[in-house]
Amino acid sequence: MKFNIYFAIDGELNKLYEVNRSPSGLYFHAFGNRPHFSYHKSGETHFKHPALRSSPEFNIKKQRTPLSEFVGPESITSFNVMDFKARTTKKYQVKPEDIVIEIEPPFCVEIILTSKEILLPKLPERENLQQFLKRDMSPMIIIEAFNLGGRRLVEQRFRINHPEI
Repeated sequence: MKFNIYFAIDGELNKLYEVNRSPSGLYFHAFGNRPHFSYHKSGETHFKHPALRSSPEFNIKKQRTPLSEFVGPESITSFNVMDFKARTTKKYQVKPEDIVIEIEPPFCVEIILTSKEILLPKLPERENLQQFLKRDMSPMIIIEAFNLGGRRLVEQRFRINHPEI
């Protein structure tokens, strides 16, 4: 299954991620200067930031639970979308499976995997909250977008420290 995550600003769609769930794993392909993330069926994960290729802190491999054994919930990544200026005027065609975030930058996105449907409580520091649930894949994916006052980094809901490999 494939779907895209967009955000709308000034009536234009901007692509954040293309998400692909295949038999070999779960892949988040970023657009622009944002990190890429992959979660292989074996549980091996890769996090790479294109602008910081030479920095080991932003090119990380970890061993997590194999996808077939995943129970969760677990936050797999979070990121900030700051003052965004579109570099392209490409027109996107939104499909029914796609997600469109409608929050003005700067905003944060947290991506959570879960084995069962859960209701995330609203947190007061997460303003203009939008939540999306992709039920038709295993594990399920929760995408949460929100404004975070003070432009600080987001604290993940379900952060688990896994060993680096």
